[in-house]
Amino acid sequence: MDGDARRTRVDAILKVLSDKIFIIDSKGRFLDFLAKGNDDLALPREKIVGSSIFDIFPPDEAERHLKIFKEVMNDGNLRMFEYSLTMDKTERYYEAEITKLSDTEVISIIREITLRVKAEKALKESESRFRELADMLPEVVFETDVSMVVTYVNRKGIELFGYPDDYYPQNLKCIDLITPEERETGAQNIISKMKGDHNTPSEYTGVKKDGTTFPILLHSVPYFKDGKPAGIRGIVVDMSQIKKAERDLANARKLESLGLLAGGIAHDFNNLITGLFGSVDIARKEIKNGNIEETVEVLERSLPAFERAKDLTNQLVTFAKGGEPKKRKGDLVKIVTDTVRFALTGSEIVPEFHSDKEIYTAEFDPFQIGQVIENIIVNAKHAMSDKGILEIGIDTVLMDDKGTELLAPGEYVRISIKDSGTGIPSEHRNNIFDPFFTTKKEGTGLGLATSWSIIKRHGGTIDFDSEKGRGTVFRIYIPSAECELESESSSKESFSGRGRILIMDDEFIIREVAGKMLKDAGFTVDKAVSGEEAVDMYKEAFNKGIPYDVIILDLTIPGGMGGNEALQKIKEFHKDVAAICSSGYSEDDIISNPQKYGFAASLPKPYLRETFSEVIRKVISGKK
Repeated sequence: MDGDARRTRVDAILKVLSDKIFIIDSKGRFLDFLAKGNDDLALPREKIVGSSIFDIFPPDEAERHLKIFKEVMNDGNLRMFEYSLTMDKTERYYEAEITKLSDTEVISIIREITLRVKAEKALKESESRFRELADMLPEVVFETDVSMVVTYVNRKGIELFGYPDDYYPQNLKCIDLITPEERETGAQNIISKMKGDHNTPSEYTGVKKDGTTFPILLHSVPYFKDGKPAGIRGIVVDMSQIKKAERDLANARKLESLGLLAGGIAHDFNNLITGLFGSVDIARKEIKNGNIEETVEVLERSLPAFERAKDLTNQLVTFAKGGEPKKRKGDLVKIVTDTVRFALTGSEIVPEFHSDKEIYTAEFDPFQIGQVIENIIVNAKHAMSDKGILEIGIDTVLMDDKGTELLAPGEYVRISIKDSGTGIPSEHRNNIFDPFFTTKKEGTGLGLATSWSIIKRHGGTIDFDSEKGRGTVFRIYIPSAECELESESSSKESFSGRGRILIMDDEFIIREVAGKMLKDAGFTVDKAVSGEEAVDMYKEAFNKGIPYDVIILDLTIPGGMGGNEALQKIKEFHKDVAAICSSGYSEDDIISNPQKYGFAASLPKPYLRETFSEVIRKVISGKK
C-alpha cells in the first residue's frame, strides 16, 4: 500500500472519531487538524490552520498550554490536562492529551468532557448538600463499608459518641459503638441486613468514647455496588430522652392511678373504721351490762372487718410496689372461697362453688391472689347488676409436653369464675387486660391489668370466654407445688404450751395483746421495747442458764435496733436461737424468706390469734 492510500485510510479512520486532533508547533500555532463537524470548534475551520492558541484562549491559559507543549517537546513524555472554553456564552470542558511529534511539533488530541464534568460537579454539589443537611439533623447519620468500618458520620455522630472527626474512616467499626455483650448480635443483624433478610429497627445500648452508655435505636438499609453489598447506611436515634419521657409518663400515670386507688381505699377504710368503732362501743356497753354472749358475738362480727382492712393495705402495697409475689405453699380453695364471699357481701349474687375432691397444692402469694379474685368478682358484680348466680370452679389440669402458647407443660390449679352478666363486647375483648382501659364511668381501669401482671409473675395465665347477653367466664391458671399441705386438723390444734417467750416490739398495744395471748396459752412472757433491750435481756437469761424458748422480733424500730440486727447480735453467743420476725411491711424480703436471714418463721402484721398460735406451735414443735 502506497503512502497516499495509507493516508487516505488513516484520514477515513480519524473522521469517524469524536476526538479532535491538532498539530501544533513550538510557538503555539496550529499547523494541521482533523475534527469531525464544526459545532464545537473555537474558530471557523478555514481559520484554524495558521492561527495561534493565543487567538482562542485568554493570555494566562494560552501561556499554560504553550508551556506544556514545550515540556513535551523537550522530554518526550505524554501530558494530559483539562481546560475549559466559553463558546456562545456556554462553558464547555475538554481533556487534552499531548504527544511529541518532533523537536518542534506536538500532536494534541482533544475530547470534550462537558457532560462528565457537569455530572461530577452535580454529584459534588449533591454530596455537599447531603452533608449540610445531615449535619443539621438531630440524629446520627452514618455509612459503613462491607467490613462494617464507619466511612461517614455526620456532626451529630461526632458529638454524640465523642470520637474525633478523622477517627471514623480509619479505625472504628459500627459495632464498636455498642456494648460488648451486644456486638455479636449486632454483627449478625448487619449481615442479615446486607442479605436483605432483616430490615426492622434494632435497639441497642450505645457506648461513647468515655465509656458512658445510653439507649439507641438503629434504622439501617444496605447499599450495593455492581450488584454486590457494599455496606449499610442508617440513622441512630438517641433514645435517652424518649426513655426518660416514657418513664416519666408511666410514673405520672401510676401516681394518678395510685391517687384514685388510695381514694377508693380510704373510702373503704372509713367505712370499716366506722363499723369497728361502733362494734367496740357496743361491746364495751354489753360488758358493763354483763352480757358476755352479746359481747363475744359483736367482736366476732368485727373480725371480717379487720381482715378486710388487712387486705386493703396489702392491695395498696402490691400496686404501689408492683413487686414480685411473696409465695408460700397453701390451699387455694380456702383463699378463693373466703375472698368470693367477702367480695359479694351486701349483694344479691349467690355464689355456687364446685371443686375437685383432690386439688393440687399451689405456691402463691395469698394477698396477691386474693386481689386477683376480688378484681374479677368486682367486674362480675357490675356485669350482673348485683343479681344472679356466680359459679366458681376449682379443679386441676395437666398440660402435656407441648404445653400451650401461654403455659409451660406441667400441673396447674385452675380457678374458673363464671358470671351470668351482659358479656364483654367483641370490640373490647382484645383490650380488657390493658392498663387504664375501662368502659365504666368510674374506675381506674387497673383491676384486670394488675390481675394479669400478678398471675404472670406467679408463672400462670388468665384467659376468658364471653358471649354477649350470656355472661363471661374467667379462668386463672396457677402452677401446682410439689409437696402436700399439713392436714386441716393439725392446723387447728389447741394453742397451749409451756416455756419462756420474749417479745420485742415498739408498739405498746402489740406487746400487750401478744403477751396476753401467750400467757393465756400457758407461756411465761417477757417484753422489750427495742432491739438493744431484747439483746440484753436474752443474754442475761442465756447466761443464767434459763434461755428463752422463742423470741419474737419486730423488724422495724424507728431510731433504734431492728429485729434482724438484734438477731445477729444474739447469734454471736447463741447460734441456735429460735426467732420469729414480725413486721407490718408484708413486702419485706425477710418476711417472705425468714430462713434466709436466720429466723425460724415470720409473722406478718396484722395477725389474728389463729395465725399467731399456728406460727408459735410450729416453731416450738421444730425445736423438739
